[in-house]
Amino acid sequence: METIVSRLLHFSESQPDAVAFIERGQRITYDGLGRRVRATAAWLHRAGVEAGDIVALSFDAPPTGSLRSLQFFYALASLGAVVLPLYPDVPISERLELAGRFRARWLIPRNRAESSAKCGLLDPEACDWRATERDGAVAPRGDDPKQSLLLQFSGGTTGTPKVVVFTHEQFLANMLVGATEVGATGADRVVSSRPWPTLPAVRNLSRILSIGGVFINASFPETREDLERLTGEVGATILVAAPWQLRRLLSSDPPRGRRGPGLKVLYLAGAFISPQELQAAREVITRNVYVCYGCTEVGFISLLRPDDPVGAVGSVGRLVHGLEGQVADSDFQPLPTGGVGSLGFRAPWIPERYVDNEKATAEHFHDGWFYPGDVGAIDADGRVSLHGRSDDVINFGGVKLQPESIEAVLAEHPDVEDAAVVGAPHPMAGKVPVALVVLRHPVTPAALIAFCMPRIDASRLPVAIVPVPEIFRSPDGKILRHRLLEAYKVVAST
Repeated sequence: METIVSRLLHFSESQPDAVAFIERGQRITYDGLGRRVRATAAWLHRAGVEAGDIVALSFDAPPTGSLRSLQFFYALASLGAVVLPLYPDVPISERLELAGRFRARWLIPRNRAESSAKCGLLDPEACDWRATERDGAVAPRGDDPKQSLLLQFSGGTTGTPKVVVFTHEQFLANMLVGATEVGATGADRVVSSRPWPTLPAVRNLSRILSIGGVFINASFPETREDLERLTGEVGATILVAAPWQLRRLLSSDPPRGRRGPGLKVLYLAGAFISPQELQAAREVITRNVYVCYGCTEVGFISLLRPDDPVGAVGSVGRLVHGLEGQVADSDFQPLPTGGVGSLGFRAPWIPERYVDNEKATAEHFHDGWFYPGDVGAIDADGRVSLHGRSDDVINFGGVKLQPESIEAVLAEHPDVEDAAVVGAPHPMAGKVPVALVVLRHPVTPAALIAFCMPRIDASRLPVAIVPVPEIFRSPDGKILRHRLLEAYKVVAST
């Protein structure tokens, strides 16, 4: 059976001159990347890394050292080591804590301060892959499809992120499902919502390299002019975006002149998108817009495809092929088709549990099904509609509010760049909905409330609207509501 490593090495032989990775004008072919991976694996093997070792890989911040992080990632996978990714935005103290928590045998640091880790250290600066290649050293392959490959962190929208372990087989299947569903091929060039090495980019890069395409390691375009430059000068064909990033594109001026064939696919993930925004994206960016509902543990769950009509807020299309879905009550008992409850999913590529977290495992994994914590419905044709997250519900005077539906309406206002609704503590009501907004241009809270009134039932209107400088999000673009409450000291007045 295949793995992401066998796929990469296959392309390094079958299409050696094809470009695999582009960064700031530098182009790495599949042959060049394959050679780096083989030699780096040999160097790691000489240093003592073995199949089954947990290796904490402290990723270099992009763009410095991005290629080095990439070759170490694939080299560790080739050896059969289990990769514990330590992303650039994680503070050093947390990186060291994670290495200890998951009992890493080795740490590949990017900062001298990490040398205090209580495990073996592998200095990436000492790895001369060219010299190792000249020596003719060859490392054993350990990428057994059934063995563990990668520790993946959940989005972490509520408290400490949870962690699952993907086997080589599960991870590749996950990547191929995503590529197939959006019609990606080896001719495509992908720009991620965040550059390598970040959590979204680990998936987006692995996905496109698994089918022989190109990963463009660039910052997300801020304007449509920037997007036109990516398509015209670097040949980007697929753009992965969060809805808030799309809003920036839509609010920017049209490009001054077309330099290339334009974007082939835009796919959106991470939060709700309004029907108006979806229609605008189809009209001014590309007809081929996919709205993806997914999560770290499952990958792609459902897609609203380009030929699907624009539906109501929360409509996220049909389940992807090979994935089963059901809706259950609080006791995990299935509800009739069309019923609203906890969404559950089952597929061969979904891990079976969280690592060292029995409480979270019991809450989210049950009888072979995974429940991400989202509330929604699935009809007889496999179409999914989301009503929000169960832990985000705001019980306001007996009315249960899902903040996403309010956020989607606020985001339609031309002066609102981003919005989040949080349940603010209230001395009498317990919690009340307060909207936090990032503004493009000054607009009064009263004007925003007036904008919402014909679009939202009066019982669901936010009690206050507060301008803030930033809406905090996870790497996947999901709103970090607890952090917003703490950072902005959101408390409703009596």
